[in-house]
Amino acid sequence: MRTLKYALGAAAAALIAVTALPASAATIITPITIDSVTGLGTINAFNALTSNTYDFTFSVTGFNDTLAQVQASIKGPHIEPISFDLFSGTPTGAHTLLGASTFANGANYEQVLGTGSYFLKLGSIVVNKELVSGSIELNAVPEPTTWAMMLVGIGGLGMAMRSSRRKQAVVAAA
Repeated sequence: MRTLKYALGAAAAALIAVTALPASAATIITPITIDSVTGLGTINAFNALTSNTYDFTFSVTGFNDTLAQVQASIKGPHIEPISFDLFSGTPTGAHTLLGASTFANGANYEQVLGTGSYFLKLGSIVVNKELVSGSIELNAVPEPTTWAMMLVGIGGLGMAMRSSRRKQAVVAAA
């Protein structure tokens, strides 16, 4: 009888200990679809828990000047700061840190990215259940031949302006 009481007491203590533990942290991986026309991808608003890790994956084709921005909502009298890191690769596979935003209100980070897989990892979340949203914007970087054609065009305009000034000077001298 005593053994049964001790066994029930131990089982009850174990149950209380297990249910009293905080929920374990989770890694939430969310794919972001980049619109092929506008180059914009949206991180839809969600309530971020301080115990979780949040990764937002996206892919790039070609070379693009990429601007990522994440903001936290207004909680009380001020906007909460937030930060994130940019990685190449995948959250569950091999990856390399490319850079990090500053810990700020409306944190952003800009970098030229080539073809590949990338992800943003949210850094510090100040307030539990903070409302977080953001965007990823891809802007095409001109190819070297495009830059060369622009320079030739600007040079041609300069030569035309110089030629017209010489003709005006000859007419004025006559």
